[in-house]
Amino acid sequence: MKHIDYLKLSKKNRRLLDRRQRNTWISIRPVTQIVPSSKIYRRHKVKREVRDLTL
Repeated sequence: MKHIDYLKLSKKNRRLLDRRQRNTWISIRPVTQIVPSSKIYRRHKVKREVRDLTL
């Protein structure tokens, strides 16, 4: 396949090329994931456990 300058491509061909190069976020989560430490005291966790026991 010949290399043709991007600006010289037709609008239709530019769109096709753009679609091929574009990535999706289907399998990637953009938010950084942090595993919470198990040593930290979490007040809300204790409250939830107490609430669950009373029900």
